[in-house]
Amino acid sequence: MFDDPANVHGHRIELDEIETTLAAHASVLRAVVLVRSDGPGEQSLVAYVVPSEGKRPTSAQLRAYLERRLPEHMVPAVILTLSKRRRTRSRKRARISRARDRR
Repeated sequence: MFDDPANVHGHRIELDEIETTLAAHASVLRAVVLVRSDGPGEQSLVAYVVPSEGKRPTSAQLRAYLERRLPEHMVPAVILTLSKRRRTRSRKRARISRARDRR
């Protein structure tokens, strides 16, 4: 059983299941999925991925990969690629604490 259930658009979603599926892609080293609030009562899924060494997956490639493996309501609306995994001041890996609108 996964640890991070979320309710988005009336669907119970296990965020860890999406993260695990993304991380299984050959071009992805790590993935974090968050629920972003887009306004009162409006939420969407946002995925942050760290690519494997020397790889540069596109959002379209990752979205197509997820669409073949997950129900439509579990495919993040936005997939952002990070250049490296963020770390805290103590040099520990940090889970992205808040989704930011990067429009």
